[in-house]
Amino acid sequence: MLLKKSSLVYILFTVLIYSLQAQNVDYTLRGRILDQGQTPLEGATIICSNKGIGTTTDKNGFFNLSLRAAPEDVLSFSFLGYKEKKINIHSFLNLPNLIIYLEEDTIMLDEIIVGNKNLDDEISPKYFFKKMYESFTNSLPNYNYISKAYYKEKIKYNGKYVLFAQSLGYAINMGNLHNASYLSRYKFFYKNTKLANIDSLWKEGAKKKYNLEYDYWLNGSANLNQYLRLIKYGVLSKKWKKYDFGLDSIYYKNHQKVYRLSFKGEKYNGYIDCFAMDLKILKINYDTTDFPTNPFGKYIKTNVSISLHYFNDKVFLSNMTSSYNFEKTYHVNTTKIISQKFNEFKMTPDEYWGANAISRNPYIFYSPNEWQRLRIENDSKIDIINRDLAPKTTLEIQYMNNSGKWFYPSNNSSSYKNQFLKKIKQVENKFNLNR
Repeated sequence: MLLKKSSLVYILFTVLIYSLQAQNVDYTLRGRILDQGQTPLEGATIICSNKGIGTTTDKNGFFNLSLRAAPEDVLSFSFLGYKEKKINIHSFLNLPNLIIYLEEDTIMLDEIIVGNKNLDDEISPKYFFKKMYESFTNSLPNYNYISKAYYKEKIKYNGKYVLFAQSLGYAINMGNLHNASYLSRYKFFYKNTKLANIDSLWKEGAKKKYNLEYDYWLNGSANLNQYLRLIKYGVLSKKWKKYDFGLDSIYYKNHQKVYRLSFKGEKYNGYIDCFAMDLKILKINYDTTDFPTNPFGKYIKTNVSISLHYFNDKVFLSNMTSSYNFEKTYHVNTTKIISQKFNEFKMTPDEYWGANAISRNPYIFYSPNEWQRLRIENDSKIDIINRDLAPKTTLEIQYMNNSGKWFYPSNNSSSYKNQFLKKIKQVENKFNLNR
């Protein structure tokens, strides 16, 4: 049955302009996208095509987009099933409460087909997954790319938090870097870091104190590494044919039909959700034994949740969380892409390896201003974390006290510090200038 609806979606924006350089302005655009019934539109896309940068809304319809652009550059707003809307950035300058209306497009709401057949009627789940897999692999970027990203890591030992770290930095995928192993091509680079911890458990004393195989280090790249593993070895790899698939359920997300397929294999078991209309993957959730962990230096059963987003029909990581319980340790690692550069990123191998050399042991630099601009949502357990890690003070004081130090204190020379700051500044400049 062909249904035609018109609905209004409004977007409430707050725009913060915080510096002016030449003819470009650094913006932090914040807003929320809802439908007429006040339902948040998760996964709506905001793009500045001229700058090759974009972001998507979270589960509550909120978004952040940081970019350097000219006032005449155009933002595009879109959501599956709605007509695209384009707006000049100049419109935002003095209109903090700007409302934008998107009209729902005419679509088939209950007769989405694959090869002229409905999955829930005639097509096998494995055949449907084959079509989805082909769509996914065709959407993978075949070039290097960079994003502004947020990383969070929290660790409980014996029921109490012993580490809480957050960082605003950059995630770089150097997929075309041929002189490196595949799994080392997607890394997180720390720039502005909050760190709170109470003892040396997750530093140099870990091996001696707890008889662990490896010392612990901040693991901002762990999720990025796992994303590559999923594509190289997991259900989204050429090995998908060895998996068993089933149609778990069908549901509608903002009027769009979504299929949930279960999958089971040797090392990956879970489900994957995709839109029936265009086969784009919405999210993936699975348990895996193919997750290398620290400080244990071994593969541990881990739960992973991933959401993806698409820009110019190319697929990129959007959000990812991994968690495990092992030997009295509960570990959660979160990655969120704030602003995605979806055009090719220009960086030489020497520049990448130079930055990579200082990524494992970051210099802890904390600047509250950037955190205040982006308004990253507090952790749901923040009160308990504060109680465990800062019982006589506050987490904010710990962040300030740890700023200006190395995670591993052995690298404390001024020359190494200057090298770190220089390299991360180079990455930042490349993010702002690359097109």
